[in-house]
Order: sequence, then C-alpha cells, then structure tokens
Amino acid sequence: MTQEPINVFVENLIKEAGLEDLPEGYKEEYIEKLKTQIDRRIGIIAMENLDEAAAEKFSQLMAQDQKPSETEVQQFFAEHIPDFADKVKAGLDELVKEFVEAAKSRE
Repeated sequence: MTQEPINVFVENLIKEAGLEDLPEGYKEEYIEKLKTQIDRRIGIIAMENLDEAAAEKFSQLMAQDQKPSETEVQQFFAEHIPDFADKVKAGLDELVKEFVEAAKSRE
C-alpha cells in the first residue's frame, strides 16, 4: 500500500526538523496540524494565482451539492494556473525552511 504524498512529505518534514521522537499521541495531533497547514498553504498559493474568471469557476465548483474530490481540485488548479506544480513546490519548500528553522531554534 503506497502512502499519500502529503503523508510522506509530513514524515520527511518531521525527520528533517528532528521531531521524530515526539510522544505518540502528541505526534499524531502534530501531524494533523501540519497537514492542515500544508493544505492551507496550497490553497493560498492557488487563490493568489487564479484570475477572476477561474476564481468564479472554482467558486461554482465548490458550491455544487457533491463536493469535488481532492484530485478534481488539483486538476482544476493545474488547468487554470500556469506552472501550478512549480508554484506549490516553491511554497512548500518555504514552509519546510520556516518549520525546520523554528524547530531548531527551540532546541
């Protein structure tokens, strides 16, 4: 069974920050908070890069009775934002840098 990319990303982030020894219950909660931060960061990147027409289409997509899957949302952004994957990578690289610096400054 393969892991979702976000889970692998979070595991690597925790290791890079030197936080893999967190108590198990706390670690699970921390992982969920990191996933929320990652989703939020990707959402900000997406919304900053959508033009007005695409933003309206996205609003309509999200207003449907049946919400789109994560894959459908990612596909929408990839179709409407040039170099979306590169922009997400740059944003997540910045998140990693900020997170690791913050974690290491607490040592």
